[in-house]
Amino acid sequence: MLKVGSDLTYAFPLVHIAGSGTVGEAPLRAMSSSSLKKFLKGRIHKERAQPDSRKKYGLLEKHKDYVERARRYQRQREAIEVLQRKAADRNPDEFYFAMEHQRTKDGAVVRSEDEDNPKEEQLLELMQTSGYVNAMVQREAKVVEKLQSQLHFLGVPAKNRHTVFVDDEEAARRFSPEEYFDTPSDLLDRRFNRPRRSQLKSTAAVQGGREAEEVVKESEKSRVSKYRLLKKHIERHEKLKKLAAKMTLNKQLAADGSARKFKDDSGRIVYKWRQERKK
Repeated sequence: MLKVGSDLTYAFPLVHIAGSGTVGEAPLRAMSSSSLKKFLKGRIHKERAQPDSRKKYGLLEKHKDYVERARRYQRQREAIEVLQRKAADRNPDEFYFAMEHQRTKDGAVVRSEDEDNPKEEQLLELMQTSGYVNAMVQREAKVVEKLQSQLHFLGVPAKNRHTVFVDDEEAARRFSPEEYFDTPSDLLDRRFNRPRRSQLKSTAAVQGGREAEEVVKESEKSRVSKYRLLKKHIERHEKLKKLAAKMTLNKQLAADGSARKFKDDSGRIVYKWRQERKK
């Protein structure tokens, strides 16, 4: 039964009372209209939008945005005041044990090379995981391997020499490498695939009348550019390997703090852990 009026009154049906074995009528429970308001769908309040003439300035700042910005500014200001107070009250003659391992320059503490963290490494350490860095190391290794298989380090000065034997000193004085190898003087330095003049003529015919030397020079430029690309990928691979090793070391140091710090003969820092018996 539902009675409609200024106050809403609900009448509940007969219910079974546990443990008594009897059926009785539950007491009436009244609920006012003010208590029922929270269950009703309320009005959607729309926020004031930025006028069309000021849309270029972005979203209009609301009061809650101002409160958040003001509180953040106040926290920063209080933190700066605390630091300024500490700096003003600090005793310049005070001693700390950390000063034994630090040095100053013009009153400022100079960080050692081990503490320096380049910008690229810092971004990778903060934004990427060690798994990503290891994946990039593997990727660069594959690129380097592919380029090396294509180039085979052609044109690199070899340890051995091409020796030509002649009969006497007179023949040695009259010896001409261009005539002996039957190739132009510009191509004598090519230890690999040194073309002969007859081959250059046939190549010019195939290339539509172009000079064979021009074709060879273009291929030489292409080869040099590939070597530059290979050098770039090798350097990147080495940097990533060093960064991956550094991140692995930092993980090990964070996991176990029993490592001892040493310097080897070359001045590099080395960490050693206590040897533990394995089960």
